[in-house]
Amino acid sequence: MRLHQALLALLPVVITLAAPSPALERQTRDVYIVHQVNRLTSDTAIEIWNQDGTEILGYSCSAELSSGAFQDSPITFDIDANRDGAGNLTIGAHTYAIHDDVNLSGGISCGRISSPGEIMIKCLVPLSGDLASAELAPLNKRDLASCFQKSFDLLQVMSSLEGGTEMTAASELQEFTAEHEVELGQDAIDIEGHNHTGTLAQRQGTRLCETSPRIHFTERVGNGNPHQNPRHVQLSEPMECPPNNGCEIGHSNARSYSVGWSAGISPFGWISGGFAVQETIETGNTHTCYGSPRDFFAIWKCQGQTAYTVRNAWRARPGCGTGSGISSSNFVIWSPNEQNRQGFYYCVYGRNYVRAIGDNWLDTTDAYPWGPLGP
Repeated sequence: MRLHQALLALLPVVITLAAPSPALERQTRDVYIVHQVNRLTSDTAIEIWNQDGTEILGYSCSAELSSGAFQDSPITFDIDANRDGAGNLTIGAHTYAIHDDVNLSGGISCGRISSPGEIMIKCLVPLSGDLASAELAPLNKRDLASCFQKSFDLLQVMSSLEGGTEMTAASELQEFTAEHEVELGQDAIDIEGHNHTGTLAQRQGTRLCETSPRIHFTERVGNGNPHQNPRHVQLSEPMECPPNNGCEIGHSNARSYSVGWSAGISPFGWISGGFAVQETIETGNTHTCYGSPRDFFAIWKCQGQTAYTVRNAWRARPGCGTGSGISSSNFVIWSPNEQNRQGFYYCVYGRNYVRAIGDNWLDTTDAYPWGPLGP
């Protein structure tokens, strides 16, 4: 018995450890950190958004956020605002490269857009340590002072490129004008007085009032409620810079596309509505975008367009009686602005934002309620 007890004492003791509590594991909280820069005025802003993009958790009108929960772990951007917006994001003691590849950035994923007037950077960041468990109460958007003199064009662009807006292929882009051309009858005439058919019926010796007693036309409704609805087009194939060198995309790598007018329904004829617009315009391809090592990027164009409200109508042909009426409900015509007013080129960086050459989308927001000549 004593020998048996001695042998048992020599056997190894196996201790089963309980699984660690989730509270003891490393906690993270995914947030979006957005940095905006107005290159013309040098105004800047930082916003912290929850992962759903529905609540603002932090806000600062500078390149640093160091108040509230971020007092001990300030958020700071250090970027090249004079070129492509490349640089670093520092959170507390950790510094990350602004890049879409988490293996190259150090753990975050960022996209950025650079235009002649603005830079927009948006990073998906896993907050850790005290920030992961900190009480980040949502801020009331109405109480936040504007950091800029006007709203940013690129914020809507970045949200749309993330997948919230359906893209149109290049083949459909080139067919926009043809898609909305109408088969005009021999009595068709638009509000600007252009008779599309001449007097064919008269030349044939028929009685015009019997064959075509009405003049059909498209007219502006009221002041047209003009607002800017630009069409955004990717002009180049995507490019990736080599690991050790920057690179650029220029004229030789980009295409020019023809952007034509479009409409909600078929009008009797295109009209300018009294605005400085035209039926078709070329995007051009004269811009250059610069990339840092391992950047994935492309050239885009914001083609300025004015949206205005019109309707189809009719009136009796002179000498053929009286009367007039409305032939359709109100609808919108989108026409390119003359001289590309309100338009600009921009550079898009990151695989979550770059698309295929020729991909395009129409910005139908009402954030810019003015005509082609501006507010």
